Amino acid sequence: MQNRTAIIDADVIVYRAGFAGQDSIHSVVANGQVMDQFSRKAEANDFAELLALGADCKLSPIVETEIVPKAHSEVENILDVMIDNIVEQSGATDYICYLSGKTNFRTEAAKYQEYKANRKDSVKPVHYDFIREYIQEKHPVVISDNCEADDLCAMRLWAGFRKYRDTGDKLDCDQILCSIDKDLLNVSGWHYNISSREILWQEPEAADRHFALQLLTGDRVDNIAGLTFYSNSKKRVGPATANKLLGDAVTKEEMYDAVCKAYEEFAGDDWHDKLNNSGLLLWMQREPEQAFDIDDWKGGLYD
Repeated sequence: MQNRTAIIDADVIVYRAGFAGQDSIHSVVANGQVMDQFSRKAEANDFAELLALGADCKLSPIVETEIVPKAHSEVENILDVMIDNIVEQSGATDYICYLSGKTNFRTEAAKYQEYKANRKDSVKPVHYDFIREYIQEKHPVVISDNCEADDLCAMRLWAGFRKYRDTGDKLDCDQILCSIDKDLLNVSGWHYNISSREILWQEPEAADRHFALQLLTGDRVDNIAGLTFYSNSKKRVGPATANKLLGDAVTKEEMYDAVCKAYEEFAGDDWHDKLNNSGLLLWMQREPEQAFDIDDWKGGLYD
């Protein structure tokens, strides 16, 4: 069996194991009395609505949610099984976990929208800190410094891909990146989707096109601007429109020209700076402290 290392995006695992390690009880309460309880909030909302209608609107039921954490031992088992399954299903022979540290250059680098501002109020699992500590104690792990776990994952996959590039044999790419984060698809090599359990070989042309599409659409999850934001919504660009704007572009130079044309038309006089800043935030580093520049990307400096 060919040796292959599973590069595990452990930021994803922390949340998946964390939410699996807690139960939610959604109670429908009216006039101070619990009318019924549900494990799914959608069902509780539906019941509350029906209850209000059935009572000729005399009741004003509300849904109250209680989080019930599972025992630490159970959470540990959930996480260990999750990691074991990833290693097995990705065809890896060993693994390493990557966690994001406290600092990230993107926070200061973002010029037009605050990076990940839309995540400030996101709810973390009850066992979030416990799981991070457990991973560091019981599993091989690297914690990022002034970048993201995604960057470190990308660097390691890129090193494996370069081995393939030297020989032309995909089996010589001895790394497989395990995540659900679409951003990482701008890196060539083996990918394993933790959710769909699908293994994908990402060719350089597909990785470049994926990145070019992101430059046009931006990234709502990370609050990275695309043409919709830069044009004040005069030009709305989602995945379908982005594909049309790229057209039949195949080479990196063709994609670059198509993206620049769209930015120049819709993003204002400082379109190039806007494009470069979005690229800086979207780019997954190939080397430590890599300073991204869109023109260097076009010129193949990062290949």
